[in-house]
Amino acid sequence: MNRKKLQSEEVLQLSGSSVTRHKYHSLCAYNGEDDLFSSDFSDDQLKQKLGHMSNTPCQEVTGSSLGNSLWQKCKVIFSMGDEYIPDYVDKKALVDRQAQKPC
Repeated sequence: MNRKKLQSEEVLQLSGSSVTRHKYHSLCAYNGEDDLFSSDFSDDQLKQKLGHMSNTPCQEVTGSSLGNSLWQKCKVIFSMGDEYIPDYVDKKALVDRQAQKPC
């Protein structure tokens, strides 16, 4: 295994949680692989990151105790009290923008 691969798989301890260097960078780097919610994405970047969700069909959920099927769409739950979103970000506007159909 090469040194670069070893470094990306190195585990970091952050705020009591374990995360690999690669995952940390993916989440925290602007426009990283897992950066889906940056408040300053352009419309094109937002479409690239979230556009696939508007094309995702509803999923059938079968409740065995209910004896019937339910259809549901993808749901995203956003915490308006998220301590990692800077105070200068209008959280409601951010959620509204992300919830628009990005196509």
